[in-house]
Amino acid sequence: MTDAPESVPEGGPVQTRLPEEAGPSPTAPTEDSPSETRASGDQEVHAPAASEPTVDHSVAGVEQEPQDFYGWLMRSYSRMREGSGDEAWEAAQKALELGTDEPNLYVHLCQQFTPERRRLLAHAAMQVTPPSHDAFQWLWVEVALSYWYQGNYPEAVAEFETILKQQGLDPRLVGVLENSLGMSLEAAGRYQEAEDRYLATGNPEAAVRARARSGDVAGALTLLEQGIGPAEPGIHRALEATFRGLLGLPISDLPARLEALEAFQDDWVYNDFMAGVLLVVDKRLEEGAFRLERFLEACRVHSNEWGTTLRWEAGIAEEVLRILAGDAETPHARSDAEDQESPASGDPGDSGTSE
Repeated sequence: MTDAPESVPEGGPVQTRLPEEAGPSPTAPTEDSPSETRASGDQEVHAPAASEPTVDHSVAGVEQEPQDFYGWLMRSYSRMREGSGDEAWEAAQKALELGTDEPNLYVHLCQQFTPERRRLLAHAAMQVTPPSHDAFQWLWVEVALSYWYQGNYPEAVAEFETILKQQGLDPRLVGVLENSLGMSLEAAGRYQEAEDRYLATGNPEAAVRARARSGDVAGALTLLEQGIGPAEPGIHRALEATFRGLLGLPISDLPARLEALEAFQDDWVYNDFMAGVLLVVDKRLEEGAFRLERFLEACRVHSNEWGTTLRWEAGIAEEVLRILAGDAETPHARSDAEDQESPASGDPGDSGTSE
């Protein structure tokens, strides 16, 4: 499999990395299932400019056959919201056949489908979108995301790396792509590469978390003590206290650190994890268990966005809750090989932090 060229030339459509070349065509129906759960975190990528149309139901209960791209686009949305995935897919193909002079709408059209259809439709849309148009890049991101949603992290890494090699990228995309590549590397178990990538692109907090998720909690604590990590002082100190707690080390000013953490709610999901651990260390067991349970519920509900990235933290939360229930003897940081295996499926995004 070969990568796309270093730059996207002007002119005709560009052939991207197509692992399904021997499989079904981009317009052939495939087995579908309900669309992915979405969260409002920072990591989901949406095309700019064109706004997503709203569904316009037909008059007097009689649905007219659509006559143009927009009609079929709305038909696709309507069918998906009714739970008719196959009919939504057929309508999307009709819309793509008719085409539009607003290619960003192709991105919205892709995002409602499950990973394989999302990728097939994005590939097909790229063939009718000028490579010089911003939508071409956003469609390519949909291809990379589809691999993430399928749990195929090596392919997600390869796609994100290839996109980042292109010239003339939309500036709004670069940060998202760098972050998504880092998280894909983590999901693939390539923690050191992820850490290096985060540090090189100005995301030290993500670098510290990647070090901890690799199983090296002591190393992550060392980075924090060296001043590497979250820019917000309260979060920095809370994360340092969390790692100290996991390592069984003493924590100075624990009440003050908890208070500062509670005052900073920009990332309430990760805050729940840290607060849960620290409350347990502070012997406020019921409060700690509640925060850890709420953290785990958020990971389950938004598994497509955060579940994969936060699986190390989720494992610790589950272990602490087992300890509190009397099913284990002592807490410890999970660093065995099982914790570093990628799950069968999962999705990018994290908990709405700078990662």
